[in-house]
Amino acid sequence: MNVRWWVLVLTVLTLASGPALSDERDDEDTEGNIGKLLSEARIPVEEALEAALATQPGRAVEVELEGEMVDGRLDGTYSVEIVDGSGAFHQVTVDAVSGEVRSREIEDDEGDAKEQRSVVRALAQASHDLPACLRAVAAEKRGAVLSAAIAYDDGVPRCEAIAVDGERLYEVEIDLRDGSLIEVERARRLEDGDDDRDDDEEGDEGE
Repeated sequence: MNVRWWVLVLTVLTLASGPALSDERDDEDTEGNIGKLLSEARIPVEEALEAALATQPGRAVEVELEGEMVDGRLDGTYSVEIVDGSGAFHQVTVDAVSGEVRSREIEDDEGDAKEQRSVVRALAQASHDLPACLRAVAAEKRGAVLSAAIAYDDGVPRCEAIAVDGERLYEVEIDLRDGSLIEVERARRLEDGDDDRDDDEEGDEGE
């Protein structure tokens, strides 16, 4: 289990709790916004990837459903990270309701250099891409995918996805060399405040 996944988990749990979604001008109770965000997203994550890649060709390496309160309304978007043929990283934002691309920009934050090197290393050894990862995660039937990202960890190029099924949060890891399941980890319920995690279900690789 790496640090990056726990950062994403904490982001999801914060989203579920509500207040972090409210801007300083909004004191509306946002309890349960994670469910609202998922229900209002009119396009699935796969279509968001297609829209982003149509705007910025390359290899998608990360997608994440995000939301924030804007003038009392929950605004949902997909943030998609793409590596182009020259190795440059781009971030494309896709509207989660209309599917329209809102913005595209080059990522030049030097603080992301280590993570980007990990992604590039994973891509060099991967036989499967991010869309293939999403299909593999869907086959596990763990609910709606909130995020998926390519990384290189423990000598394995992998895709790490976070999915929500009802009140349950899951991490699903896919080996990008052959598309096999590495592990499904069931984390705490979104409403829980403790750090307990439940059953690991390992695939062929295990950890």
